Amino acid sequence: METPCKVVYFCDAVFLGGAEAYLKLLVPEIPQQEYQPRVALSPLPQMAPLAQFFDERGICVDEVDSANRSPLKVFLECYRYFRRHQPTIVHFNLNNTFSCFVPILAAYFSRVPWKLATEHLDLQLAIGKRAGVRTKKVVKRVMTFCLDYTIP
Repeated sequence: METPCKVVYFCDAVFLGGAEAYLKLLVPEIPQQEYQPRVALSPLPQMAPLAQFFDERGICVDEVDSANRSPLKVFLECYRYFRRHQPTIVHFNLNNTFSCFVPILAAYFSRVPWKLATEHLDLQLAIGKRAGVRTKKVVKRVMTFCLDYTIP
């Protein structure tokens, strides 16, 4: 019997929204015989209901502090997480333009074999006060380089 493929569903959201509801629909339907799903969430109290949802269904939930203000700390924590669990696939749940940017870099440098992302917000709609469209396009290019597949 083959060992199930390790899959991590990574979400760095700081509150519950539509992108997180998507995970509630997707992850429990993954065939457990073929895949060993895990969900990586930030340890913020706002994410506790989502963690509880997965716990109740027997899906492993890991806390990864991807909401830290220091990109270096986020990178190191995510890098260590990916090296420790050695997933075959990491599926990033992108809820905004900069969502999962540093964790995607960490997955790339920790040599996760398959990195994919689901975008829940169009680049042009993701208008922020601190970054312009050019910056967002550069971020998008770097993320596209590091990912193996993006689901629009």
